Amino acid sequence: MVPLEEFLASGEGGFWPQDSYWTFINTDDVLMIVHIGADGAATTLAAERTDSGWMATRLATGGSCPIQVPLPEGLGEVGWREDPATPNEPESTLIALLATGRDCSSGHPMGDRLAPPQVVVTDDAIYVALVQYRPTGTQECPGNPEEAVTININEPRGDRPLINARTAAGTLADYVPVSPS
Repeated sequence: MVPLEEFLASGEGGFWPQDSYWTFINTDDVLMIVHIGADGAATTLAAERTDSGWMATRLATGGSCPIQVPLPEGLGEVGWREDPATPNEPESTLIALLATGRDCSSGHPMGDRLAPPQVVVTDDAIYVALVQYRPTGTQECPGNPEEAVTININEPRGDRPLINARTAAGTLADYVPVSPS
């Protein structure tokens, strides 16, 4: 808990709730704590041990907290959005996305580290999961570029929404009680 306790005691950390966190992950290499406010808003603080010490991996507050399916060891987060430059028409069988790796990668694109997309097409929605193989070695964190990803669903998209398949129904506040006071 020391890395996050030190953060909370710092000038920037004074903005965040100071007590009553639920501990979600506490291993030798990863720490994640969450505060659920009476209004259901979640504050999430997470850190990961790197070669150069502890590094914050998530500092988020306010709003709901979607629940994501955990990734197997060696795989990392990939955020994605529909590519606004390529309209996804109802008759199209192709879906154009912009994907961004969330792991530090010294500003390099994912390239071959991006795993093949996992897609499930139903009558009501199109579920997409993107992950990457984590970069090896010491990495800087200047931000990561977006990369174009095109997925062929082999049938017209219609009016079905795209849904992040790694996100479960509801939010953290639906499953975890308000933080103890």
